[in-house]
Amino acid sequence: MVDNETYVIAFHGTTSAFDGSIQENGFLSRPMTKLSQKLSTSIDSATDHMVAFDGTYVALEKNTACYYAKQAAEVFGGEPRIYAMRVPLSSMVPDEDEVHFALSCHLAAVLGYDESSIEDFQYATSAWSLDLAKDAVQGIAECFGMDEAAVELAAGHLHAMIEPTVQDWDGELFFFHPEGNNQGWASPHWVRKLTSLERGFDLYRDQMDKFLGCMRGASPETCPAGYDAFKGRITDTFKFDDNANGVTVIGFGTRLNPFEHYSDLTSLNGAEMVLVPEMLEAAKATTLRL
Repeated sequence: MVDNETYVIAFHGTTSAFDGSIQENGFLSRPMTKLSQKLSTSIDSATDHMVAFDGTYVALEKNTACYYAKQAAEVFGGEPRIYAMRVPLSSMVPDEDEVHFALSCHLAAVLGYDESSIEDFQYATSAWSLDLAKDAVQGIAECFGMDEAAVELAAGHLHAMIEPTVQDWDGELFFFHPEGNNQGWASPHWVRKLTSLERGFDLYRDQMDKFLGCMRGASPETCPAGYDAFKGRITDTFKFDDNANGVTVIGFGTRLNPFEHYSDLTSLNGAEMVLVPEMLEAAKATTLRL
């Protein structure tokens, strides 16, 4: 890691049923059991989750991790468990929901959507193309810290996903707009259409993962949903005693106190981005090792 690497303090929610496995094997990119895989092996109307990508999902907001910890305990047993981590931004890609949130209006706009129109239905004025994919990605480039090379790569992955969905599309733009269905931006129509096609689910999983990889290292400060809402995915395996990718577990515990069962803040240098610094100050008073 370079000296000027930006680190964040992030939280991951799981269950105590996995404590032994995590402490022995670390956080695996492809664990045998994963909450998001249980909740969403496919897209349906009951959930906003779409695909369980490899890696460990984290959030800057502890309460977000608490929500998933509660779900994990309900599904797999045990008690809700919160892990606190010091994470370099270069080890993370944005959460896919964040990208859909940012991208949706841009997709509709490049195809001709007019926000000022009073029409109930609007139709595309341009045919979908790789150039339009680039225009849409350019619209989110700044908030995800993408340079021109990353925009070019991302546009290719976006085009590969959308092109199969518009072959028999009638051009109605709510197909892309976030208000186009009652699931909102987290589950747009075009993704639902893609994953319903033969081999579409695998195509989405592959191309969306590569698309997100073009945004590696995105900063919470420019997160489209707001700094407090920043979520990301650590893509590589890491352990308590082996953090070659720079990720360090600094605590784990309950939803009330993520440092209740383990606390080691020796890796902190004070420059980390953290939502609630007071939580770290309180944890520094006690060091609890495994």
